[in-house]
Amino acid sequence: MERPQGAVACPGVDATVADWITAGFTAVLALFTLALVVTTVYYAIQTKRTVDEMRTSRMEAQRSREQSVRPRLALDFERLGGSSATLTVWNVGQGAALHADLSLAFVARNGEEERRPWQPTVLAPGARQRFALPESLDMNLFAPGHTAVIVTGHLHDVLGCRHEVNEQITDVFERWERTKEALRLFPPEPVVTELEKLRQVLKGKGPS
Repeated sequence: MERPQGAVACPGVDATVADWITAGFTAVLALFTLALVVTTVYYAIQTKRTVDEMRTSRMEAQRSREQSVRPRLALDFERLGGSSATLTVWNVGQGAALHADLSLAFVARNGEEERRPWQPTVLAPGARQRFALPESLDMNLFAPGHTAVIVTGHLHDVLGCRHEVNEQITDVFERWERTKEALRLFPPEPVVTELEKLRQVLKGKGPS
């Protein structure tokens, strides 16, 4: 096509320069996109880390709260004097035990069990309950004939959470033997000694 008469030609852009401009623009755009992706990934990781830390903190706070109100039962033989003792159940937890439904089992060596229901409405932290041993308070009579004492059932804490209970003394005789050995090493206090003498008198044996 012929150029019209009197028209002025427009200066053209060299093809090589145009390619360089296009390539440079594409490179800058790619770098900007890469930087945007890296920034997005970084903030996504930081956000997830923050969420995980918050979740962990909430879980730890919840566990701490649960532990601060959770009751825990423990049982042992509490010596009254001489060989006399009771089974004592303590609430050694940090929270009160509420609406408990428990059962005490005294297991004899012949396999027989004496079961007693126990349903305390409230057992405050540090509170204890004593129970008479079967037939006699004398551990010298009880220990040789029994193998275990078991407390089972469930109770609730002040948050309403239910907790299962399964506490046991499975070494009745051995435990009493260790107690007697300790008493030989550490003689009882005078008051306890007098109580033992009184117990012997009441049994008709006279003071030892």
